[in-house]
Amino acid sequence: MCKDGYRPGIKILESSEGFIWLKLDAKFFNLKNDLFLCAVYFPPQYSQNHYSKKIDYFQYLSDTIIKYGNQGNVMIAGDLNSRVGTNSEESFHEIPNIDALCPEEVRVASRISQRLSCDQKVNGYGKKLLQLCQAFNLKLTNGSVPGDRQGSFTCYGNKGSSVVDYFVCDSSIFNIVSRMKVHPPEYGSVHSPISVHLDTKFQVLVSDGESLPSPPKIKWDETKAETFKKLLRQEPNLMRLKNLEFKLKCNLNKDALEACTKELTNILFSNASKSFKIVKRSKKRVMKPKSKPWYNKDCVSMKKRLSNLANLLKKSPRDPLIRGNFIKIKSEYKKLVKHYKKL
Repeated sequence: MCKDGYRPGIKILESSEGFIWLKLDAKFFNLKNDLFLCAVYFPPQYSQNHYSKKIDYFQYLSDTIIKYGNQGNVMIAGDLNSRVGTNSEESFHEIPNIDALCPEEVRVASRISQRLSCDQKVNGYGKKLLQLCQAFNLKLTNGSVPGDRQGSFTCYGNKGSSVVDYFVCDSSIFNIVSRMKVHPPEYGSVHSPISVHLDTKFQVLVSDGESLPSPPKIKWDETKAETFKKLLRQEPNLMRLKNLEFKLKCNLNKDALEACTKELTNILFSNASKSFKIVKRSKKRVMKPKSKPWYNKDCVSMKKRLSNLANLLKKSPRDPLIRGNFIKIKSEYKKLVKHYKKL
């Protein structure tokens, strides 16, 4: 799922249980090298999922990093169910005094500095993740870049909060990760969405034709068609059309062809506006999706409560009362939706 303007620069390379590898083209996104992005999901360490018993996720990730790391830069994103505590890597975004005012001034420090995290625990998967980072010189963005200096919790479960969702990138592109954000948890999940911003100066180019406003709409009237034809047959219009015909017989480049197209449009529009009625274009109304018939005021009210609790939980992740209420209301909301769907 991506914006249409980005689609030409993105290619899906391979996918398997828990992994999707994408290639972001260097020329398209204004990068030094192609960026190979892996979206991952690791089941919990002691999961009874039958796939987790068959697949060595870290071994597969290691093999594919070797494969794509030789072709460009690598970034990993997703739920790795790995808890790494405050263990840090060698390079770390230094905290300037005016970070909040000038986030563009962020730079990579040459000294070793500690990566911060609200989660102090380390599990078995966390140790494997750290070993993977050391083996391939990968860096954890959580707790080490602007926007997530403290290493915010990304998962809020019944037994407590943890950091298990990460962005991990190789050291050569760590410096262009200018910001990371941990968003409030979603109502359908115990996880918080996370996002990063890569400072590549990338822009989707828009042609002049696409940026120009649409011309007024002309309503065709068969009774006035003959008047329109007579106007086109006038000497000035015929001369302009002959000049266009001559130009089009030549080998035109793109700019010259666009100029001819605009000239023909002007000829047709200027004469049609004298013959037919001009209709003003009304602004398109963005239609809001209709709510499901069963989605009543009770659902709306509870979802609003859940959204407010999610924002509170983001601000006070260690408050057991807020976390407990969030989990309780989330469970009640799911039951309520399920109930009204059946009615």
